[in-house]
Amino acid sequence: MDEDIHRGLRNLEGENNCFLNSALQTLWHLPKFRQALAAAPPPTPAGDKGAILLLPPLQSLFANYQYGEEATLPADDVRAVLSALYEGHGRFQLGKIDDAVECLEAILTTLHCEV
Repeated sequence: MDEDIHRGLRNLEGENNCFLNSALQTLWHLPKFRQALAAAPPPTPAGDKGAILLLPPLQSLFANYQYGEEATLPADDVRAVLSALYEGHGRFQLGKIDDAVECLEAILTTLHCEV
């Protein structure tokens, strides 16, 4: 995987994605994580066909980061999934600021449960 890829993640006014973008860029700079993410099979939710899953939008974002041509990418799908998954806890809600370390932990915990 090319270490010289430099792209930004969009953070328009009012989106307040800085914490999410920080967590995603941290993960991007871990080659072993990128390799494992790319190789992960699609999750098969146990009995819930309408399950909200983080792995597919995260794989898509990282594939666009790796192979896309846009200099700035939206992380909207990842943010929407985190917002839905943690709505009951009031965490990572759309348009709200949150903590980057807690976001990173939530991403890793969610992926661990999905894979």
